Order: sequence, then C-alpha cells, then structure tokens
Amino acid sequence: MLTLPSAAPRATPAVLLVAAMLGLPCTAHAQSASVGVLGGLNASTFDGFSPPGSVVLRREVAALVGVSVELPPRGWVTLQPEVVYAHKGAGVEGQAVAGAAPSVFLTDWLEYLEVPILFRLGANGGRRGLYGVVGPAVAWLVRAHERWNIPGVLTQDQDIKDQLTGVDVAVVAGGGVSVGRFDVEGRVDIGLRDLKPIDDRGPGDSALTNHSVAVLARLRF
Repeated sequence: MLTLPSAAPRATPAVLLVAAMLGLPCTAHAQSASVGVLGGLNASTFDGFSPPGSVVLRREVAALVGVSVELPPRGWVTLQPEVVYAHKGAGVEGQAVAGAAPSVFLTDWLEYLEVPILFRLGANGGRRGLYGVVGPAVAWLVRAHERWNIPGVLTQDQDIKDQLTGVDVAVVAGGGVSVGRFDVEGRVDIGLRDLKPIDDRGPGDSALTNHSVAVLARLRF
C-alpha cells in the first residue's frame, strides 16, 4: 500500500511565475532570444518506496507540455527557463490472494506546474548539433488523485492533493540534438523533497520522492 501524507500547497508563487513566463516573449524578441513550445511523454515513479515481495511498483506514462525561452547565448552556453505541465506518479500491482495472478491495482496520478531554470550547453541559437541541459526546478502540485482497482470487485477514486507535499524541488538534467529550430531531447527529473511531512516519518524511513524520465520535442520561433 502507498501512503502519501500531506503538507499544504501555496499557489501564489506558481501564478506569479507563470505570468512572468507568459510575459517573456515580448522581452525575448527585443533581446533576439527564441521562444519555443515543447511536448512529449513522461515516465514517472517514486524513489524510496520498497514494496513487499508480492507487490510490483510500475511507472506511470503520461504527457507533458510547456513553453521555453532560450535567452541570447554567451558562446556555447545559454539560459533556458521553462514552464511545464507534467503528469507524475506511480502504480502498484499486487495479489489479493497469495499465489494468484496480480489482481489489485493502486495508481497515484500527480499533476504539477513545474518551472525548470536550465543551463543549455552546446548547440544553441539555431545551431545544429548536440547539447545538454542541467539546472534546478520548482514544481507546484495542481491536482492529485488515487485509484484502487480490484477487477470485478471494486473501483474507487479519491482526491489526495491534501495528503501530499504541495511544492517539490528537483534537479533536471538531459541532452538532445538540435536541427535548426527543432530539438529532440531526453531528460531526467529527480525530486529532492520528501512527499511525506516530517511529522509522519518514522525512524529509519526513506524519503519518498518523485523520479521521472521524459522524451520530448521542442519547436522554437
């Protein structure tokens, strides 16, 4: 069983950051920066969860979409802030009866508004070639729900947003290939904050954190 207790989220910083990003294109144009749209698939799980022997933890695959701004480069280095709407979470498969086929499914879906501030190294400014990205990210939890499914017996959904830490901090790193205005990229997103509040951690408990691997494409204007 996954138990993911809570902390209260604060939405105001996310609103301010989104507003700031939406206002970047006009400024970026004046500085000859480029604005892009991105989309792809995100495969997520939880680090720090150790299921019993008959339980299997699986990744949840879902879409991510966002916008990015590539600021004017200094040589082969540039700053690339983004706003991304990403689905994260994990699923669990277990057995209702020992020795039976997997028949109990528990899935947690978490939706985040994430703001990575990335350093881009290598091909930039419309150059062709390879590049890497690395930097911190802050993510605000927007929605979260959990589904229990025992086929033919029970299906139950519940909102678990109030049971989770509302703000996550992560490290993002990856790389890709740039062909003019078009990028194809792979990246990892490693959460640093425990999804369990301090008061709910037992002695020796491991931190329960988000961990995602994404493949995405970006078109710059």
